[in-house]
Amino acid sequence: MPLNPGLMKTFTHDFSTSGESDQFEILASKDNIKYDSDGIHFPCIKTMDAPSIGSKFYIFWGKVDIVMKAAPGAGIISSLVLESSSLDEIDLEFVGLQDTQVQTNIFRKGDRDHSDGANSTVAQPQTQWHTYTLDWKQDSLTYYIDGQRARQILRSDNPDLYPQTPMNIRIGAWTAGDSKSEGTVQWSQGPVDYSKGPFDMMVKSITVDNYNPAGQYVYTDKTGSQDSIKIVKDAIVSSSTSTSTVAASTTTSAESTSTSTKDVETTTSAKSTSTKTTSAVTSTIAKSTVTSTGSETSTATVPKTTLSTTSTSAGTTTGSKTSTSASASATQPSSASVKSASVVISSVIALMAAVFAL
Repeated sequence: MPLNPGLMKTFTHDFSTSGESDQFEILASKDNIKYDSDGIHFPCIKTMDAPSIGSKFYIFWGKVDIVMKAAPGAGIISSLVLESSSLDEIDLEFVGLQDTQVQTNIFRKGDRDHSDGANSTVAQPQTQWHTYTLDWKQDSLTYYIDGQRARQILRSDNPDLYPQTPMNIRIGAWTAGDSKSEGTVQWSQGPVDYSKGPFDMMVKSITVDNYNPAGQYVYTDKTGSQDSIKIVKDAIVSSSTSTSTVAASTTTSAESTSTSTKDVETTTSAKSTSTKTTSAVTSTIAKSTVTSTGSETSTATVPKTTLSTTSTSAGTTTGSKTSTSASASATQPSSASVKSASVVISSVIALMAAVFAL
């Protein structure tokens, strides 16, 4: 089962004053990413660039505020994406040639054929700083632009499509106009004209509230439903060279209200240099009690409304995306001999047994 480290406290980071954050790691195009007084830069310079970072933590219902400028240019997409290990997804995306709107969308368990896309009006997103907010609760997902509600999606309108598993946060730009998919190129209004580049997306700061603070989220089966998620309240300690033990603590379920996050201490991460560990790390989780999430009662301040997919307060219009994102692409495995496959399968089974033994 996937390892989903949770966010224990409210996280806030100002890239313009503190530079890189040790709570995010670079996902692609490392050499492109730069920091200065404007914050973190994600310039697309050459073919197939996708400068991006991803959080090392996950949230299970929560709110993300990001202050950013989108990148201009044909075929260029700027994005804030929440994605889970089971491929639930929440998108906030900007097409480089569209300077008056932002696209919002959701996906469930990697199903790219069924989405709920819409466009919302925003003034000059490429040249003006705006604060974009995703407020993801058990019963609704609300998008805000500069504090004004732009769109709300109610889970009751389409329960089968609603994202409901722990998410990490991915930020960056990518050259969708270079895609081999004709639909993706058309959606991004590509192809990319690199003579007009570089095409720079900028993020000044980010704040993340986790409505279910936890040390770890554990999938108990492969259904990809919220009821399959258990919440481990203890912090996770991971190291490639040593193991540690964390004292056990009380575990609460997802039934706790979202207002509990008000009591969580806000911390600001400072600029630091972090050391990456290999994927083959040893993780020790202290003995603790875990409970199934069940259902959550949310008391956050967004008013209940009958609005299904759009809100007129920010000029939302319906629409849809007909492409797949770069993060959703996959590569088919190459063939191997029966003997080699047998060895690999045996190794995988042994590894899974070790994991479940934890």
